[in-house]
Amino acid sequence: MYMCLCKCGAYDRTRYGRTRATPTSFVTHHTQQISKAAVVNDSKAILKFIISRKQKACSCTSSTTGAAYAASGVWRA
Repeated sequence: MYMCLCKCGAYDRTRYGRTRATPTSFVTHHTQQISKAAVVNDSKAILKFIISRKQKACSCTSSTTGAAYAASGVWRA
């Protein structure tokens, strides 16, 4: 079953059904997709931040000032 939005000339080809695997309404489906995109991109940003901090810590520990930086534990924040 497809829902047709003919008022503005657009069609929603999302299949709506009665099982748990299928979305039950337009608003529910798209709200879930927006929420999922926010969570996924936020986790990617956190991972990118952690990787950059680890790389910075590894590059600093090889220099003379790196020992003080490593001892401070800044990258573990």
